[in-house]
Amino acid sequence: MSVLELVGMLLGLAAGVVVLQLTLNCPDSYQYRLALTRKLANLDQEALARKASLPLNIIQKHESGKRNPLGDGLGEALVIADTLDVTLSFLVGWVDYPRETTALETELLDSCKRR
Repeated sequence: MSVLELVGMLLGLAAGVVVLQLTLNCPDSYQYRLALTRKLANLDQEALARKASLPLNIIQKHESGKRNPLGDGLGEALVIADTLDVTLSFLVGWVDYPRETTALETELLDSCKRR
């Protein structure tokens, strides 16, 4: 179940309305968006770590700002975003909708696949 479906189900609202409300009130901070998206998916940090096959301390570092999602933590951030069924572009605040992407993210994904 996607984050949007879960939010829509939990709040009894159409997913599009929920996304609009969420993005209007959502600071652009990666840490805030990550924690909020995780909570809306009804996951604690441990559950997200298990689901993403990452160590718990990596999730904690991303949420506390100790890992840079566009630097040393790029690969992990991409896995986290995929696990939460959102794009990295959404988590870092480049776009306002969870499944929207940017050309830069596409380029980052392509460069990761070439490694």
